[in-house]
Amino acid sequence: MKIYYLYEIDEELGLAINEEGFNEIEQMIIAHLYNNKTITVKRASEVIRRSDTYARKILKKLLKDGSVKWRGMSVHDPTQFYTLPQIIE
Repeated sequence: MKIYYLYEIDEELGLAINEEGFNEIEQMIIAHLYNNKTITVKRASEVIRRSDTYARKILKKLLKDGSVKWRGMSVHDPTQFYTLPQIIE
C-alpha cells in the first residue's frame, strides 16, 4: 500500500493510477477522491499544498481527460465539487 499525504491507496487503485500515467499531484487528488468520494477546489488545494488556481487547473485537466466528473448547477455554484466516474467507484 502506498500513502500519499495520509491517504492510503490499495494495490488495485495504485496499479490503476500508475497505468493511467498520472503525475504525483494528480495521484494525490485521485487518492483523496478514492477515500472521500468528493473534492472541492479548496480541498484539492489543501491536499496538494498549492494555490486554488493551480488546484482548479489540475481538476480541469482531470475533467477533460475523463478521470473525474464535475457536479454543480453552474460555474458559480458555491457547492460544486468533483467525484470519480462511476466506473472507478
